[in-house]
Amino acid sequence: MRLAACLRPFEFPLLFKELIERASRRRTYILRAVMAGMIYAWVFLANVKLLFINDPAVPFGKLGHGKLVLDSMVLAETVGLYLFLPALCCGVIAGEKESNTLPLLFVTRLRPWTIVFEKYLSCLVMAISFLLLGVPCMMITYPMGGLSFFNIVLASWTLLLTAGVIISISLLSSAWCRTVAGAVILGYVLNVLILVGPMFMLGALGFDSFWQSTVGMVILEMFPSTKHMFLFPFSLYFFSDGFSGILNIQSLLHHSLPAFSQILVCLCLTRAFLIRRSEGRGTNWLRVGFGKLDSLFRRINNNRLTRGIVVTRRQFELPEDHPIAWRETSRSALTSPAHLIRLWICLFSFPAIVFLISPESWLQGRIGFFYGIYFLLTFFSLIVKGSTLISSERSRQTLDVLLSTPTAPRELLSEKMRGIWRLFFVLVSILILLNAILWWLSLDLWRGIPFARNSWLTVPISNLILLLIELPILVWISVLVGMKSRSSGRSVITSLGLFLAWWILPLFLLENNIFGTRDGNSWMWFLGLFIFPWSIASIGNGNSPVSTQEGICLWFAIMGTYYLFVLILLRFWVLRNAGRFLGRLEPAPNPRTEAPA
Repeated sequence: MRLAACLRPFEFPLLFKELIERASRRRTYILRAVMAGMIYAWVFLANVKLLFINDPAVPFGKLGHGKLVLDSMVLAETVGLYLFLPALCCGVIAGEKESNTLPLLFVTRLRPWTIVFEKYLSCLVMAISFLLLGVPCMMITYPMGGLSFFNIVLASWTLLLTAGVIISISLLSSAWCRTVAGAVILGYVLNVLILVGPMFMLGALGFDSFWQSTVGMVILEMFPSTKHMFLFPFSLYFFSDGFSGILNIQSLLHHSLPAFSQILVCLCLTRAFLIRRSEGRGTNWLRVGFGKLDSLFRRINNNRLTRGIVVTRRQFELPEDHPIAWRETSRSALTSPAHLIRLWICLFSFPAIVFLISPESWLQGRIGFFYGIYFLLTFFSLIVKGSTLISSERSRQTLDVLLSTPTAPRELLSEKMRGIWRLFFVLVSILILLNAILWWLSLDLWRGIPFARNSWLTVPISNLILLLIELPILVWISVLVGMKSRSSGRSVITSLGLFLAWWILPLFLLENNIFGTRDGNSWMWFLGLFIFPWSIASIGNGNSPVSTQEGICLWFAIMGTYYLFVLILLRFWVLRNAGRFLGRLEPAPNPRTEAPA
């Protein structure tokens, strides 16, 4: 009895439950296979020239380059952690809320800190299983030479520390949000903001000489080998000065203190939000902020000129027709007109302020930074909203109620997607405005130097094709994945994995000339232009088979027509088979009718 009482704190029942559930899911092994394929493909493509050195003059050309292979492996696993871990970990608490099983954990003998700790450990064990996929690459790099055993230890510790930080941020977003979809979006946003937000804000406010200030000098004195550990946990490997300052375990642990502090702060916030927002309730700070913004605009609007004009009025009465579209466009915070206008103002205000306060030499880089961040936000938002459009109804057991209505499946799906298209037009309109600003800055029209670059026409056209044609293809495919998935989490992870493989892997294939070169002699390179979405942007940046503006515009016309045809065909096929995907088949009309008596 005494032995059992002593071992009771080390039982970890919730941890074993999570691990058993993950081991029984087929999705776990599929994701491991996908992750392994991505890592090995990345390492192979990044070192394809090194691995196939057959020069007789250099018989031992591969030796001494193990550090390069190790760098590519660490980079591949770091990117994989940031891409997959938020989607896998953001549902550990939010999923309990959706299934109404979180209150059952509270009535057990498990304390809140125990729940948070065991949830964190379950995600960390899963991340370690992903990191073990890089062991074969490490076994290859060490015999090649060019690195020491401590380099491998440093790489392994850096990856483990990066996974710990990502998991803590994902748990924080999972404890805050009510749904898995919202937790996934918040998890990706928080990871991106923590990575690039502080440094960009320092630059935007004019503190580019931060490291020469008093606080910056103190940080450099405390952490001389890598000053970026407060922002990037992977800087322990990539940004250290040639491993000169981190030569032993004590120094390694010392430079890991900033990452440990991030993990501790996120876990404390997770513990605070676990009970406070256990039912998804609490203060909606975004709504409070929009309310204060509305009161400010209302005071400004009450003048002699505008006289309190109202752009949109909220209607509380029920609609006479299209009830599903009314439900999608009025009940959600991201689809109602008033909230979308607020979202547009909020998102566009940041680049507008930076545009006004930044010097002219920094304008193009900072607006381009906002364009990249907002494109990623649009990319992930559309994937999550599209993949959870039907799967969330299936998880909440409300899909059968929708299917019982006398609405045709084609019309039902079209009305369900009206909210997504509203969000799409709001986000894409901001990207088009930023694209126009970048185009204007690149032309130097404001300096009186028109058409300063040869890409004055190709870059905006390529971005417009990418935004207006290829992003809708992304929406329709994510909706299709959501209709065929049983849960929201599975649909989000499947969609993210599919599109990341479709949009990111081609960058390495084209960069390493796997499909040949663009000199006109490789038909595989031309075939890749019609398969990979990024080929539009690649041609816009000058990687085209022709060099003249007329030839590039002709390629844009051909590829734009091709992707538009794919979009129309995909939309027609999904709507036509909506009944089969949703689980309700319409009775086929009987051509034989009885003759009247």
